[in-house]
Amino acid sequence: GRITAIGAGGYHLLMLSASGRVYGCGRSSYYQLGFYAASSGVTVLDGLFSVSAIAAGKFYSLFVIGLSLYGMGDNQYNQLGMGPASFTSPTVIPVPSDLAGISVYAGQFHVLLANQSSPIPTTSTSTSSSSTST
Repeated sequence: GRITAIGAGGYHLLMLSASGRVYGCGRSSYYQLGFYAASSGVTVLDGLFSVSAIAAGKFYSLFVIGLSLYGMGDNQYNQLGMGPASFTSPTVIPVPSDLAGISVYAGQFHVLLANQSSPIPTTSTSTSSSSTST
């Protein structure tokens, strides 16, 4: 399908289709594409449907589905907000309930969530970013 958004990570690329499916390619050594691979061609990411926004950090990926935020990949710096464990498949990340119309932005080791009225920053150690919003 037609690609409507792109998220560029450290070594991987995410592409969001108009149908809400997510495609990825590149290195997935931290499971940021949901599987381990030194290098991967373009593939549909399993378990992701009706995605409305994507963002890619250095070694992790973020997806907005409905009012929920999902992440997978490296979480060494707690950028996914749930301790230092990494995630090998899309995992729900708890966010404040008032974030309707969520936008997500990913940097090297940080994530920024925002709604129409106010941004909510998390830990930041980098200035690089990629983003899309709903």
